[in-house]
Amino acid sequence: MRKNTIVNQYDLPIEIKKEGKWYLASCPDWGACYAQARSVEEAISEITAVAKTLIEIHNEKNLEIPLRLVKTADYTKTIKFRSPLLVVASK
Repeated sequence: MRKNTIVNQYDLPIEIKKEGKWYLASCPDWGACYAQARSVEEAISEITAVAKTLIEIHNEKNLEIPLRLVKTADYTKTIKFRSPLLVVASK
């Protein structure tokens, strides 16, 4: 018996503002999606985790996800995908 895995890729726009020691990350398309951290890298990681959790909750409750769906793929055995990699360099 084959089991398919569906992988959805969403566009997650992120805005990051610095306030004191904190970096505040928010998604302008999704008011409920925000996070704070002590570095830009951590803020990106945290808001990505928040978005994934919100997507899971929305899927469970059959609610609309307010992000643009970029790609849907149906995989049976091997999962191949490309993930954006953000590298922040300090000068």
